[in-house]
Amino acid sequence: MTGAALALVLGAAVVHAGWNLAAKRVPGGGAIFVFLYYTVSAVVCLPLAIVVLMQTPGSPQWTWLFASTVTALLHVVYGVVLQRGYAVGDHSVVYPLARGTGPPVVYFGAAALLQSALLAPFALRDASGTATLWRTHRREVLLVGVLSPVAYLLVLFALRIAPVSLVAPARELSIVLGGLAAWRVLGEAEPVRRIAGSGIVLAGITAIAFA
Repeated sequence: MTGAALALVLGAAVVHAGWNLAAKRVPGGGAIFVFLYYTVSAVVCLPLAIVVLMQTPGSPQWTWLFASTVTALLHVVYGVVLQRGYAVGDHSVVYPLARGTGPPVVYFGAAALLQSALLAPFALRDASGTATLWRTHRREVLLVGVLSPVAYLLVLFALRIAPVSLVAPARELSIVLGGLAAWRVLGEAEPVRRIAGSGIVLAGITAIAFA
């Protein structure tokens, strides 16, 4: 792996661990918090998606919309379940599991917009609660909404210059970083055992990638 690819992947790992730490700080946000940060992601990604689309030869395919819709449905479930996990469990336990089981730019931007639209009814049904959550946790919403697509795009760029067999295990370093953050930032107990568990998860993913 080249130095540039490694820097991109390690940067993505840090960013990914960072936005999950921010999400953990809003344990009661639920679907409304997920709606807010997906909306931010859509605002961030759509201008980039339009630029890329204008520079891409050929016309958009309907299959893109279908793929984005399926992705949006899966990510909505993933985002809501992730917030529920952070509400009831420790970050050092939930994050490695989510990282191991969780889900190019036009595709991502369309999916982000659809994800926001799918959750809009929940936010509109409790408009006052949505406004309160935005005022109280605006920083976390913006962090997750911006850093989530940034982490995704960094990995995509890394995949252009390095094989997936090297990129995939390197990006999972975020699991260990998440465990360290849970110990140092959130003060969760038994850091050695949990970080060791995260390391085992990372080793397993690495072994699969190189198999």
